[in-house]
Amino acid sequence: MDRRNNIGRRLFTGLIVMTILWFTGPLCAQAEVKFNAATALLLVPNFGVELSIAPHYSTQLDVLGSFWDSVGEDRDPYQINETFVEGRYYQNPDQSGWYTGAHVGFGMFTLQKVNAFVIYDQYQDPETYSDSPGSFQSGRAG
Repeated sequence: MDRRNNIGRRLFTGLIVMTILWFTGPLCAQAEVKFNAATALLLVPNFGVELSIAPHYSTQLDVLGSFWDSVGEDRDPYQINETFVEGRYYQNPDQSGWYTGAHVGFGMFTLQKVNAFVIYDQYQDPETYSDSPGSFQSGRAG
């Protein structure tokens, strides 16, 4: 039940942020909002906001997140999120074409391969392997 409330809060927060960005876009002509519709269909929204700060310079915030931590009970590990801030220098003053930039941020991905396709895993010790639900250890407390 707590997981449903968490998903609901994330969805509500995302809708509020998107609504604010939608209606404040015309007020800030220098802002450009970008959205990845392909990942949104999988409920993994990916959006970015690019702000013009000078004729050749801009800054961008990219955010990717997932509304759930795992795909199913049998395949628990699937956690994904990333946030990056990027500074850009465009060759053209209208901020089109090629650019050079630097970015800083974090990403956390915890994915798990399907065991059915593993013929031989040389890095897995058979004595310590456990395929029971919840046996996978990740760096994220949940």
